[in-house]
Amino acid sequence: MAKQELIKATKNLRNINGIPKPSPDMAFQAFKMLADAHHEYKMTVQIETTKREAINAWRDVNVGKIEQQTEFLKAYLAETFKERRHSIDEMFERLDKGIEAGNMDLVNMAMESITTIVKSSPLKEAEKIIQALNDPNIEKIEF
Repeated sequence: MAKQELIKATKNLRNINGIPKPSPDMAFQAFKMLADAHHEYKMTVQIETTKREAINAWRDVNVGKIEQQTEFLKAYLAETFKERRHSIDEMFERLDKGIEAGNMDLVNMAMESITTIVKSSPLKEAEKIIQALNDPNIEKIEF
């Protein structure tokens, strides 16, 4: 019985009128669709490759900029702390001399100078320098 049902189903499939018969025009249209899809794929690949290259170039420029800023800030902070240390050492020498000589004016002056130096923060100045580094209108920074 199953064999008869299979034969019947096959005959019914052959009788379906809605399926067009293949023609050379249909084959051409299918080929054209494939060619268009391939062309779109190639264009997409090219566009995305260009985008990737632009992103990589942007990354390289910005990484280089950050590296330069890092070196600049390291040099700035090293020089600033070196200068502060020298100034504080000098003020302590004057403080010692003022104490030894009993010169209260020299002691007060040295203490005020040390306090002034210690109150100022090189990191606040570094923040200003970072802002200046990122400002395209500033042509040069000196310290």
